[in-house]
Amino acid sequence: MRAMLFAVFALLLWTVAGFSSAQSARIAGSLRANRWRLLLACGPLLVLGPLLSAQPLLPGIGWFVLGGILHLGLGDIGLFAAYRRLGPRLGLLICACLIPILAGIIEWLWLGVRPTGTEIILALVVLAAVVFALAPVERLRIERGQWWPGIAAAVCAATGQAMGAVVTRKGFAVNADAGAMETAFWRVGGGALVLVIIAAFAYFWRQQPAPVPREQRLRLGKWLLLSVTLGPVIGIPCYQMALSQVPAALVHAVLAALPLTIIPLAWWIEGDQPSWRALLGGVVAVCATAAMILSPLL
Repeated sequence: MRAMLFAVFALLLWTVAGFSSAQSARIAGSLRANRWRLLLACGPLLVLGPLLSAQPLLPGIGWFVLGGILHLGLGDIGLFAAYRRLGPRLGLLICACLIPILAGIIEWLWLGVRPTGTEIILALVVLAAVVFALAPVERLRIERGQWWPGIAAAVCAATGQAMGAVVTRKGFAVNADAGAMETAFWRVGGGALVLVIIAAFAYFWRQQPAPVPREQRLRLGKWLLLSVTLGPVIGIPCYQMALSQVPAALVHAVLAALPLTIIPLAWWIEGDQPSWRALLGGVVAVCATAAMILSPLL
């Protein structure tokens, strides 16, 4: 139960952090905003990790770095790209509901854990609900040429994050005594490494993004501060605590509620009022996702 509380804490923190990240991506670009977010988070985690851990160079470190590369590097690149094209509500809806399904498939192929018939049916319900939520009335809200690239980016994000969660579970299997803060540092460091490499290639090929306008910098700083603090610095350690004791699919059953918890923020701040189809599809998808993961425990 304690571990699930950490999953709930991560859900609440990532709700605000996800919306803040979306705002940062719209101002500075997805790759640049995500790179700044992870690099800024490395400082506090580098200080707090050794202070709160007896073994900062912990056994199984490679699994945690790889988990960060897949989740915070490759996965979040896709998520930020989806934010820019679909907005935080729809981008999260696709990503959050697909992660438990993909994590289950990865665990099946890697660990030989076969899904039950009930889980397969519920997975199909999730996919049907997502398709229902992404109805033509929702598509009309998206700028021309952004729809399919946005969906592809969200699917890539879900794949990277699902793989990162399963790999992190492998790390905790290797070292059950690993703590949340030091593993969070190595995860964030792995993700930052990917983005720094991409930035270096962009610099080499002279593909530099336009500078952020001066009038937007203060606004960008506020959104980045929220994104960094509530996302990597506090949210990732809560996520790590949950993963250290609970299967990845069960943790992401809780996090699948992100598309619903972010709706009030998007509606209040952006005026992004969801249609009844999006609300109904989101509720069904989240409920079916949770039921798919929780059914073995009932």
